[in-house]
Amino acid sequence: IIQGNLSLDESILLRGRLEAEFQGRILDVDLFNLINKVKDDVQWIHSIGVDRDWPATLVLKVEKIAPIAKWSQGLYISSQGQIIKLEKDRTGLPEFKVALSSPTKSMEVFRDLTDKLRATKLGILEISESSLGEWAVKLSNGLNIQLGDDNLDKRLITVSYTHLTLPTKR
Repeated sequence: IIQGNLSLDESILLRGRLEAEFQGRILDVDLFNLINKVKDDVQWIHSIGVDRDWPATLVLKVEKIAPIAKWSQGLYISSQGQIIKLEKDRTGLPEFKVALSSPTKSMEVFRDLTDKLRATKLGILEISESSLGEWAVKLSNGLNIQLGDDNLDKRLITVSYTHLTLPTKR
């Protein structure tokens, strides 16, 4: 039995991988080795808890790593800055186009900028870093902002508030 917040495709994939590795009777299987093999193969798994429901049933409690943004070449990034490969493409996620920084650093920049934008109710569609280390963001209202390489959050707030102020009708 596989439990967790999984899509039908994810459940089928995981069941297939487990059944392919599962040989013999329940007591003859090295569960630790089996779970580690599956976790190495399926990158979106954060953890798998195993319980036995006697006499012959295994209950696997699967926790997924949630993708926060698209990274590059079909890869995704988690909130902890882990790069993961998903079996199925996800739409509606922001995209990271990063030349120099690590995934962890990129996630920190994204979090900081997202926090600063919270009051404006704008989201980030894309965050990019040039080969010179200069950051830019594309916001959900279509605005592209070049932030440079330092004091990103201060520049973002200054620019976003000046561009978000709409003229009043007279």
